[in-house]
Amino acid sequence: IAENTSRVIPDGLCAVYERGTWELPIEMKFMANIGNLESNDYERAWNCGIGMTAIVDSDSADLAIKSLYARGMNAWICGEVVNAPNSNLKSVLKGRFRS
Repeated sequence: IAENTSRVIPDGLCAVYERGTWELPIEMKFMANIGNLESNDYERAWNCGIGMTAIVDSDSADLAIKSLYARGMNAWICGEVVNAPNSNLKSVLKGRFRS
């Protein structure tokens, strides 16, 4: 998730995903367990249950979510884009996945 998002974030900004806003799908928990994978390994390779990320202005977030729901898609706010002028990170995941 973070690596894909990093490709579209301008310098001086960072997308911060809050893992606690969604649950890691059971299939991914299973694969991580049998593969003995660390979270940073599978988070680099898998979408971790997020099929697509839309980065929208915070003033438009509710409208975007309602529009996606109206089209049968599950949507939620999973983080924010913050100023990060002294960082080379453009996207990070924080916290723990919901259980």
